[in-house]
Amino acid sequence: MLMRFATGILAGAVAVAAILLLESDWFLLLAILVLEVATLEYVRLGRRAGASRGLYALLVFVPALSALWIVESSVSPWVVLAVSPLAFSLYALAERSDPRSSLATLGWSSFGAVYLVLPTWSMFEIHSADPHLLLALLVSVWANDTVALL
Repeated sequence: MLMRFATGILAGAVAVAAILLLESDWFLLLAILVLEVATLEYVRLGRRAGASRGLYALLVFVPALSALWIVESSVSPWVVLAVSPLAFSLYALAERSDPRSSLATLGWSSFGAVYLVLPTWSMFEIHSADPHLLLALLVSVWANDTVALL
């Protein structure tokens, strides 16, 4: 219990420092690193639920799509996010595994792309507007989560 408390204090201090001290582009890169750990956990959950190994493609797709938000490109990140379920469908068909596993992979991949990428983009945009606003948002979420456990 003490280790969990110490880890939470350290992670909170790092998060506050990152929010207040980093430029928005650097903040997004740090958020993408954290997102990669979240994506790995998401993929592990999906694999336990019956998705195929194709779900591991999210480990490359999610950070790349998140980074596309700050790269000047002729391709809109919104378009890539919108057509990603089609790409995941084609991948599931090409994989030639059993249909149940392919459908699980398609569902976990399509939902995971949106579920993992949109919060990162949102945090970047809020941080770009005002880092203090992002800090207030995250503190309010933390406070509500803490009170919900009591």
